[in-house]
Amino acid sequence: RSYLRPFQRIHQRELGFGSVFQTVVGDNDEIAFRDYLNSHPDTARQYEKLKLSLWKEYEHNRDGYTNAKTEFVTRVKYLVPTECINYNDPLILQKVEQLKAKSESSLEYIERAYEYVRDEIPHSWDIRSEIVSRSAGDVIRNGTGICWTKSCLLAALLRANGIPSGISYQLLTRADEDDSEGYIIHALNTVY
Repeated sequence: RSYLRPFQRIHQRELGFGSVFQTVVGDNDEIAFRDYLNSHPDTARQYEKLKLSLWKEYEHNRDGYTNAKTEFVTRVKYLVPTECINYNDPLILQKVEQLKAKSESSLEYIERAYEYVRDEIPHSWDIRSEIVSRSAGDVIRNGTGICWTKSCLLAALLRANGIPSGISYQLLTRADEDDSEGYIIHALNTVY
C-alpha cells in the first residue's frame, strides 16, 4: 500500500549491476496506456492485431495471454508522457525537430539527444544554481537541472521521437572507498 498519494505506484527491482536499480513511478499505468493508444492510432492498431493473433492460442490461458502481450505493453509504457517527462511541451518538440534534422538514423538521434543534454545543459550543482527544474520542459526553459530532471529531458526527447526510454537510479557512495559519508542517488537513462 502506498501512502505517497492516491493511485501512485512505485516498483523497484535490482538490475544485477551492484547497486543499479530501475524505479518506475506510475499513476494508473493502465489509464496512461489507454490514453496513449487513444492518441496514437497506429500503435492502437498494432496492439489490436497482436491481441487478435493471440486470442485462439491463449483462449483458455489468461496468464499466457497476458505474458505474450508484456513486451508490447512494456515498450509502449516507456513512450507515454508523464508530468515530468512532458514531451508535449512546445520547447521540447522544437528541440526534437532540430535533433531529427541533424540525424540520419534512430541511433544517431539517440546519440545527439544524449550529447545535447550532457554537453549543453549544465547540472545545477556544477554551476551553483538555485534554479529548480521539476520537469523536462523546465530544464529546457531554465537551461539547467539536476541529474534526475536532465534524465527526464533525455527521456522526453527520446519518447517524443518514438524511442522507448526510462530512468534508472544508481546508489553511489559520497567518497571513493568509504561509505561513512553516506550515499547519493544518481539518475541515468535506459533506452528500451
